[in-house]
Amino acid sequence: GGHFPMRARVTVVAGRTTDVVLREPTGAKIVVTVVDPRGLPCPSARIDVQARQGDAVFDVTDGVMRVDDFTDERGRRTFARVRPGKARLVVTWRGHLARTTIDAADGETKDVHVVVR
Repeated sequence: GGHFPMRARVTVVAGRTTDVVLREPTGAKIVVTVVDPRGLPCPSARIDVQARQGDAVFDVTDGVMRVDDFTDERGRRTFARVRPGKARLVVTWRGHLARTTIDAADGETKDVHVVVR
């Protein structure tokens, strides 16, 4: 697996002890469906999830990390843990390309429909 960045804002006061608790975001679950212009599923489409800073995806379920980025026979691919915030999806399939931006909240499940042209 991996870890999403954690941060906290703390005010330090002389002579005082301050506890700081960091919580790693759970991440969002993203379900991507890729179709062609006729609405037919695009199996084996490659989906690249890109974040501005650091890794966008730690796709770990039950301690197992999935390493392929391809849709199944229904044109679907689920990413178990996507970094909260904005991310860009770049989808390629048989020489076709589509790009879209998502904004996912921590703990959210988001369905994304992508049409490649």
